[in-house]
Amino acid sequence: MKKVLIAVSQLRVGGVSKALIELLKNISNKYKVTLLCFDHVGAFFGDIPENVTVISDNPYLVLTERSAGGVSNYGKKYKVLRQIGSGWTKCFGKEIPAKYICHKVGYIEGQYDVAIAFGHPQKENLFCNLVGEVVLNCVHSKKKVIVIHCDYESYGGHCRCNDKLLLQFDRIAAVSRSVGKAIERCIPEAASKICTLRNFHDFDLMRREADEDPIKYTHKHTLVTVARLSEEKGLLQGIDIVDKIRKDGYDIGWHIVGDGYLKNQLKQHISDYGLEGCVVLEGEQINPYRYLKNADYLFVPSFHEAAPMVFDEAACLNIPIISTDTLSAKELITERNIGYVGKLNQMAEIIKEALANKEEFRVRMKLHISDNSGAMMDFETLCID
Repeated sequence: MKKVLIAVSQLRVGGVSKALIELLKNISNKYKVTLLCFDHVGAFFGDIPENVTVISDNPYLVLTERSAGGVSNYGKKYKVLRQIGSGWTKCFGKEIPAKYICHKVGYIEGQYDVAIAFGHPQKENLFCNLVGEVVLNCVHSKKKVIVIHCDYESYGGHCRCNDKLLLQFDRIAAVSRSVGKAIERCIPEAASKICTLRNFHDFDLMRREADEDPIKYTHKHTLVTVARLSEEKGLLQGIDIVDKIRKDGYDIGWHIVGDGYLKNQLKQHISDYGLEGCVVLEGEQINPYRYLKNADYLFVPSFHEAAPMVFDEAACLNIPIISTDTLSAKELITERNIGYVGKLNQMAEIIKEALANKEEFRVRMKLHISDNSGAMMDFETLCID
């Protein structure tokens, strides 16, 4: 049985945390898996499978994932180190603080066949998510891999030091072909290292939760968005689009599931248009799938995305998708014939076309098969080649 070490910065929130837990569930019976998690708290930490070995808490790793106040329980020394590391990184970049952290951590015990840094590097001036540096400098392994979940061209972290970091890995695993192509455009010399590792999902759990008291909608047409309430998700522009469609005579409602810093601005925008009851902020939900169950379409008006897990989540529930033309949208939607993709300024007309064809899509979506066979093939290929 091959020995695999996976390193992740935190399991508190987000698609990366969710994707890792599903990966662990799917591989932990086939591989001897060790998890190096920098911070041992978080909503997903309790979901780690029992047969995964978790490396003990290390205060030097926690430094990169909490505020100075958040590490004070380890002692005043670590609070000061956190402040110094963060301040230095903001002014001069992360290379020297990263070297210091790796030196203090030292080599992780054990020899591994594959070591995986599960997460892309952050911007050069941010003192966090140093999984790439730790895997490269603190793990004995025959092969080292980094997994990229972002649009490397657009997320803000494409820089000399991160390019250099990625090139030190044996393989660079992108969560879609399109994400891999973006990395290649940024780092042409990495082309031979790039491969695909699709996200794993718990499709059975999604279906069960979708059937738990699903939301019943009152409008003739319903769009649902599941997203963080932040600028890049295009939600303010989405309100403009829904207002235009309603003025064209469509009885349409839009329900937005999620929370974030843009909440109050969205509320004001909805009020300005008089769309209360038509555009509804549902807040953060433990079970978002019950909101998707009876929707006509998942609506994703983002300015940029990599390979959103919500695409596969909606498809699993037989809900087609309307999305802006972000990095992987055509690959994950158009190629699979499960929805519409277009520019933001075309969205109103695209949505009206989609609403006219929603019965056809209801039939089409029932033919879509959701499983993890492709993701497992990706992982096994990554461990073999």
